[in-house]
Amino acid sequence: MGILGPLEPLWIRDWNAVPMVATLAPMSLRALVLRICRPLALALALMSACLVSACPSTSSTSGLGAGLGPGFARLAPYRISATASLRYAAMHFDAIYGHLPLRLGGLQPIRPALGVPALVQRGTDLEVAYLTRATHLRAHHLARGLTFRLARASKPCPGEGCYRLGPTRLVSRTVLPGGVVHLRVRARIPDLAAAGLYDLIHQLNLTIQLQRVHSAVRVFRRAPSDIRPFTFVHLTDTHQSSARNERFGLVVRWLNRLRPRPDFAVLTGDVVDLGPDDSHWTLATQELRKLQIPLFVVPGNHDYYRASILTRVRPPAGVTVQEMGLRNYIRYMHPFLAYRFRFAGYRFLAVDTGAGATSRSLWKGRLITTNGLSAGHLADIRRFLRTPASVGHVLFGHAPSRARYSVKNRGCKPGRHATFLAGRASFEAALLTSWRRRNRPIVYLSGHTHWSDVYARGDDHGQDNDCRFRPLSWRHRHMGTLPCWRRLPHARFPLLITTQSATRHNKLRSGGLLQRGMKLGDGAGAGFGFRVVHVRQNRWLSAAFRFTHRTSTMARRHEAGFIHPRSGALLTLPACSR
Repeated sequence: MGILGPLEPLWIRDWNAVPMVATLAPMSLRALVLRICRPLALALALMSACLVSACPSTSSTSGLGAGLGPGFARLAPYRISATASLRYAAMHFDAIYGHLPLRLGGLQPIRPALGVPALVQRGTDLEVAYLTRATHLRAHHLARGLTFRLARASKPCPGEGCYRLGPTRLVSRTVLPGGVVHLRVRARIPDLAAAGLYDLIHQLNLTIQLQRVHSAVRVFRRAPSDIRPFTFVHLTDTHQSSARNERFGLVVRWLNRLRPRPDFAVLTGDVVDLGPDDSHWTLATQELRKLQIPLFVVPGNHDYYRASILTRVRPPAGVTVQEMGLRNYIRYMHPFLAYRFRFAGYRFLAVDTGAGATSRSLWKGRLITTNGLSAGHLADIRRFLRTPASVGHVLFGHAPSRARYSVKNRGCKPGRHATFLAGRASFEAALLTSWRRRNRPIVYLSGHTHWSDVYARGDDHGQDNDCRFRPLSWRHRHMGTLPCWRRLPHARFPLLITTQSATRHNKLRSGGLLQRGMKLGDGAGAGFGFRVVHVRQNRWLSAAFRFTHRTSTMARRHEAGFIHPRSGALLTLPACSR
């Protein structure tokens, strides 16, 4: 706490608690500062938002947040399901993939790919999907000539650890808008293939290598649906750019040191700092290819566009900056904004919470928001929750439905800032309705806030919708101690879990601007890192791994990247005391 108390930035305070009309009653110095500075803070926020994106005179080619709000609305029909986003990729196939080396009919692998890998058992079929400009008949002949090989990362093929898949069989050919063909084929993984993570090599007629997709296939000895228990990593907000590339490299190295190795990882958005910038995506893919864990990715608001006065992006005529970011996401990751997969009795669903929407919510006093979920999104989520699962359902998206700026706030208000806008209440109602029907685990994983939070089911039968979920609070763990396994309350599903940014330190939850103490743990904002989750049926254990970012005037001094050297041994981590 600083000299004047915990001076968080003024625009995140609960303004309803500070009256606008001065009274003669004595007040603290902190309350006086808030009362005087509130109008100034709101005026500055309004001016910055106008300069960035909210001014009506900003044209679609000016580069200063062009197309925010109304421009993003035309992407809504393509964000609600995997097939819908695939139609968008087909309509703009040349603009997205035109500069890539597409040969022999223009086959572009789209699944498995970086960001949407395949989890398969050896001795079973692997399904591979393409988009191609070839005619319907030509696509059929190309499919008959395709062959596949699995190769260990950075290992030559043929060579040790290289396996040729069985004969290729055509599954389906679908003509999408623009004459683009969606091609699906299958090939059998050899029974003798060793378990592990592989690159997928696409070949034509056994001789011509089309493409090598990194970290595309994870092979298991058993069926993925039968694996019990399992461990996965939740990381978010990597914000890849030249300024944070070294920081994320540290996180990747520590992820590769985890033993036993997690089964997969999910990255809930903000892969890069500026979606329309190709250089950011190049840096991101270079680091993500070093990760020795299969990675599932969903886009965040920065992947579409980061609104900033200093950001100057000039999209082509008729294209908004959000579309530039979306096309880069499809080009470097995959064209699926909403997709599903199954593992260990759980069904997983990726949810796209949209681009930034601060310019639309500023007049309500809400900042750092995203567009949220449309009626189509919510209908797809309800269908997903109705789909039977032997254990439970897990959804993962970028923005949370609830966020609190202070760990001292023990109320059940959903928070005014840093959430998604449209469909928030309906989304939470859908989770609760599904839980009442089936009484199975339901979890939503998110990021966006750059700190950790866990909400559990509260008074879902009461009249106050705000208290349907309540935050869980625990004692913080100081830096230098081992991460610990924290048991999440299995009797209070559904759970809403938000995880710390993988590269960005957040001052707001680490003791104010002066960061006194720089505490570490669930609910703290100090440092950057990731979360490891261990699941045994309906029992969920969580361990938060955090690194320091920098020191400050009032904080204890730690070197950047400080973490306990034994943290990589997951089986030896202690249980949290309380």
